Amino acid sequence: RHASEYYGRPVYESESGGQFVYWMASKGKKEDGHDEKWTRVDWPNSSANFYSLRGYWAISKEVGADTESPDFYAYVEDDSATPAQIPDDKRWLVKKAGSWIDSNMKLTCAEWD
Repeated sequence: RHASEYYGRPVYESESGGQFVYWMASKGKKEDGHDEKWTRVDWPNSSANFYSLRGYWAISKEVGADTESPDFYAYVEDDSATPAQIPDDKRWLVKKAGSWIDSNMKLTCAEWD
């Protein structure tokens, strides 16, 4: 797990670095994901606000990359709090040669030693 959050959800970085898994709000702006309101417990109805947005879990070279960027690799539409909670029936779309391909990809969570 990376030491930051984005839209109030955890950010993960690959073991070798340079590839991130994070949650992005649909039609969200890159800079909005860093707003501290997403992590403030005193924000009115913080739990309701947390789940008020719709979005997707993404894999890209940088956090908040645009889906059209060559550095954006895959996404799945889901509003789970962590990628470990993404239901098995959700389908990841993977970019291949500029097109989105429906895949059988699944993320596996593991503890680091």
